[in-house]
Amino acid sequence: MNEKGKIVWDVQIAFPYEAERLGTGDESAGGPSAQKAGLKSKSNGFVNEFWIGVKDKLPGKYLNALMYITPVWMGVPEVVAILIGVLTLLVWGVVELKWAGVFSTVRRRIESFNETR
Repeated sequence: MNEKGKIVWDVQIAFPYEAERLGTGDESAGGPSAQKAGLKSKSNGFVNEFWIGVKDKLPGKYLNALMYITPVWMGVPEVVAILIGVLTLLVWGVVELKWAGVFSTVRRRIESFNETR
């Protein structure tokens, strides 16, 4: 971004990449902050701030590994949605098995097997 907050260049790549701004030395010393320069925030409100918070909590190497093995179109929100869906299906399956009496049947068979030994 330039000093007015306009993006002067960007690049789209197909894999996760993390870049850090290097120190620019004397040329930026004493410059105004974005807030003092009157630059507007580029965040999109609560949702964007939430995902930034999630990304800050996850260790970078794990987040990068996860994003490397997922399709290009899949971001952190999609991965979280899939994980919630899988967890929901697992819990649902366990509850269905419990209600069907599968655990009781298995427990009785184990007890009867142990009695015959």
